Amino acid sequence: MQDADGWTALMRAACMGRLDCVEILLDFEAGMQNSNGETALMLAAKKNKKECVSALLEKEKDISDNEGHNARWHATGECCEMLAKLMPCTCKDLFDAA
Repeated sequence: MQDADGWTALMRAACMGRLDCVEILLDFEAGMQNSNGETALMLAAKKNKKECVSALLEKEKDISDNEGHNARWHATGECCEMLAKLMPCTCKDLFDAA
């Protein structure tokens, strides 16, 4: 189930760093996107929820948001460093601007 903005329980759990909930919901809601095209992985990476990012990575690593950005682009803190080693950069928009 998704709310009016497309958010799922998995997305909310990932944002809050609730690994216990993420693990329960993963098989039911992985791969779903909100109205911006963001996945639970992108949202967890944005909030620097490293354990949740690790749990979500395999199922959502190949998904891009509505702007073509992957979870690495959304990442902050330790998640940024972690995803830099595991995912390709989606910096096309930076090259287009140059």
